[in-house]
Amino acid sequence: MSKYVGKNKEPLSLSDMLSGLSQSLAAQAEKPNLYGYKPNPGQQEEFHKSLAFGRVFIGGNQSGKTTGGVVEDLRWATKRHPHRRFDDHIKIAGRAIGVDLLKGIERILVPEFKRWVLPSDLVNGSWEDSWRPAPRAILNFANGSSIEFLTYEQSLEKHAGTKRHFIHFDEEPPQAIFGENMARLLAQDPAAWWITMTPVDGITWVDEVLVHPDTPAQDVDIFVVSSYENITLPEGSIARTFANLDEDEQKVRTEGAFIPKGGRVYPEFQVSVHAQVPTSWVPPADWTIWTSIDAGWNNPTCILYTAVSPNMDEIITFYEIYDNNRRVMDYAQEMHDFEKAQGLKVYNRVGDPAMKQVNMVSGTSVAMEFARCGIYMGLDSIPHSTSIGVEKIKQYLRTNPKTGKPFWQIVGTYCPKLVAQMKKLEWDYIQSAKLRDQRNKPETIKKKNDHAPDAIRYNFTCFPDLTDMQLSGAKVSQDLLVENDYIQTLINMSVAPPDAHPPIKRENRWRQIDNDDWDDWNVG
Repeated sequence: MSKYVGKNKEPLSLSDMLSGLSQSLAAQAEKPNLYGYKPNPGQQEEFHKSLAFGRVFIGGNQSGKTTGGVVEDLRWATKRHPHRRFDDHIKIAGRAIGVDLLKGIERILVPEFKRWVLPSDLVNGSWEDSWRPAPRAILNFANGSSIEFLTYEQSLEKHAGTKRHFIHFDEEPPQAIFGENMARLLAQDPAAWWITMTPVDGITWVDEVLVHPDTPAQDVDIFVVSSYENITLPEGSIARTFANLDEDEQKVRTEGAFIPKGGRVYPEFQVSVHAQVPTSWVPPADWTIWTSIDAGWNNPTCILYTAVSPNMDEIITFYEIYDNNRRVMDYAQEMHDFEKAQGLKVYNRVGDPAMKQVNMVSGTSVAMEFARCGIYMGLDSIPHSTSIGVEKIKQYLRTNPKTGKPFWQIVGTYCPKLVAQMKKLEWDYIQSAKLRDQRNKPETIKKKNDHAPDAIRYNFTCFPDLTDMQLSGAKVSQDLLVENDYIQTLINMSVAPPDAHPPIKRENRWRQIDNDDWDDWNVG
């Protein structure tokens, strides 16, 4: 009997076979399987070529990130990977994790696997014989490999268990779940993980630890792809779909950009502009030196050194001390050692007013402990409102027309935490998306990545507001300065420290009035 038989086991005619072939080709053209997969040139292609232990594939909506992740899953499971080699005896055990069961697994991941997997790679060539949805979802392959499916909704214990050769996180995982799954890759060879995601949750641990860490993550490759790189999308569909979203949301949805949910506190701050003072810079002799402290124990303590020009229109933060779980005396000693080595004479020290709070057990405060170590701070003049310091910093981030550089600059190499946190600092936001649309935005700063910005903010609350003349670079008439004592006094007060307002000595132009003059004026 011919092996070409139909469902009723009757031999197929040549016409039937040609018809079936035509239908298969049409289906392959419309929805190709693994054999017909062609990655988009650029980031998607580089993602598959990467041999790094970890990969983060960030993209806008419909940028091909999930497809790329699922195809990578199948290439590992079938051991037919164009850029890797697997030993014949190894049965690959993988894991794919979605956001939730209904949306993440059943509506996103499973349809993608069904589309791209080859029937010949399945058990008995059948999806039904390979897919086991309960009690634990697993896709088995004819070669003995398997992929289990979990969700971020499941408890941490569910993510424990046996070792895995690869783990695919579709969309951003909670950090605890990521960490638990990393343990499943321990001592496995081959082993790898990848995340495919759109950063809809703003600045999160993925950005801070993997994408934009203070020090580069080890053996992790980052790929960022735009929705516009997906050549299969209809022309104009992206612009039409996202046209009514605000600018930040458009960047998230189309470019995969990490945008703070509450918005950046200092969007004006640019590393390439504000943090380029060379390490060779030293404070001029006539500049004053200020220190500012934001103290913590489990949370970091940040101590900043800032130099201020005589007219207070040039400010440079040039050194930071940043650490945690250290005693006050240790920080104080480091400050004394640094100041002695650099020959610094500190003009003023400020810090968090909360350091005045007395501990009911020890009977002392952080400020008192610093004072015992010779670090005396003025805390009473620091306002409790954060908006005052924020507005001052925004002023000093502007360009000084006199120098062509910002009023405030940073020696970025020596102040890495300050630079990093100024970039990331964000306003707080309402967690519920539904309530977020119904209420005003909070006026508070999110309590994360805020230690160095808080420390410098205490300094700026002591600095004067920049005048319109300083911001515009306009020159003041010398005649006006000489003849108008009131104007001269205001200018002096605007450029001098709050505790340094000497009276302006001027000749009294009002002649003394004698009794005869008074009689002349007293016409009543």
